Amino acid sequence: MPTPSLQFIDGPTLDAPDLLAILGAPSGAHRALRLPVVVDFQDEHRLGIHAAWLGVLADAAPPGALLLRLDDSGLGIALLDQLRAACPPGRTCAVWIECTWGARVAAPPATVSDGAVRHDVSVLRFDGLQTAPATHVQLAK
Repeated sequence: MPTPSLQFIDGPTLDAPDLLAILGAPSGAHRALRLPVVVDFQDEHRLGIHAAWLGVLADAAPPGALLLRLDDSGLGIALLDQLRAACPPGRTCAVWIECTWGARVAAPPATVSDGAVRHDVSVLRFDGLQTAPATHVQLAK
């Protein structure tokens, strides 16, 4: 039996200048979030995730996008497997995930080859494809 989804309300907009501070604030730690995420697969065979960022569908992360490191260790079925089944053909896919901000286990921020930081999120649930461009992060009621 599937786990029921939490109830969410619109939070800050994706372009809020203090979005990172809001998401990473100690008062919001472990609060459930529903985030619009774009996943860029490693290749057309979808053998792995090359990058993920907060936002709406684009071929590459726009400048200033919040890059994410998706920790799916709390899921029964790997996030990659769920994405392969749900996403249409192509290298990028826009989805919703339920998560908490931060890593399950304390870890230093991950950096990629260009020096950009990937922010940890702990995935609680894959919540389907984005059917319309997202404008807000959603917060659990």
